Amino acid sequence: MDPEQIDQRTQAALQQDEVTQAGAARWFVVDEAGRPAGRPVGLFTMTRREQSVEIGYWVAPRHWGRGIAGEMLGLGTAEVADLFGEQCVTARVAEGNIASTKALKRRGFEYLGEHNGLNVYSRCHESGCDQPDTAHSRAVVHLHRL
Repeated sequence: MDPEQIDQRTQAALQQDEVTQAGAARWFVVDEAGRPAGRPVGLFTMTRREQSVEIGYWVAPRHWGRGIAGEMLGLGTAEVADLFGEQCVTARVAEGNIASTKALKRRGFEYLGEHNGLNVYSRCHESGCDQPDTAHSRAVVHLHRL
């Protein structure tokens, strides 16, 4: 992909479409409490689909194993409800990504099947699923909308 195509895709992803429109996306930079400002530890995204909101999240490898993904999921799924209303939330995960699979299952996501080489998980809103998972987390994170 050439730089112009990357720029076009980036601009399209960051466009603030109306949240009722399929394809509307919101991106967040994630930082960790106690770390210097401007030193993100990950990214979180949410995109309205026809019948759900799909989330995606990435933690920088040097921050793996500290509960950051789980905290991102808790804050991010709460933000989905705030921005898009009560929706089913889906996530796609590579088969070998055991940490993300565990984080999703702890948050009430259920395996739906495989699609385009990725495992698909879904959760329709349940009270309490967006609360901190203190048994598995050692991180306090903040989402900053782009």
